[in-house]
Amino acid sequence: MDDTSRENAFNLLYDESYEEMLKFMKGFFYWDWEEAYDVLQEVYLTAYEKIDSLSEHENPVGWLKQTAKYKTYHVFEKKNRIDEILTDENIMSLNQKFEDDYSGLLETDLKNVLSEDEFRLFYDFYMKGFTINELAGFRDSTDQAVKSKLARIRKKARKQLFILIMFG
Repeated sequence: MDDTSRENAFNLLYDESYEEMLKFMKGFFYWDWEEAYDVLQEVYLTAYEKIDSLSEHENPVGWLKQTAKYKTYHVFEKKNRIDEILTDENIMSLNQKFEDDYSGLLETDLKNVLSEDEFRLFYDFYMKGFTINELAGFRDSTDQAVKSKLARIRKKARKQLFILIMFG
């Protein structure tokens, strides 16, 4: 694709998607619209750099939104704010979101980064609602060992959990 074609393809994508993307970003940065604009600018810069393949993509707006999710994660990570989102309460609230049709999505996202044992512990605690003490009993372990393992699991699955909580 020559430079003129690349520029035309990008301008078309930008014109067709900007309002929708801005609304999407403001939903996640409702307290700081300047941050929403900054992240959106980064998203479009990435889109411009990849316009050759993006112009052939079957869902370019979906690609932009997915890119925005990862850029948002990195903003929170740089500002050390991930732990504000990854609270036990927020993770447990995923149970409500995934009780119906979405349980497969949760399993797929987390099974890609967790071992079978880690996923089972995560699932039993956050989805089935077993207490730390009950899980320690099932595992012939201590409460502290189970708490530590859950903390390692959250750390290992940070990005997937963040995206699930923030973007559902």
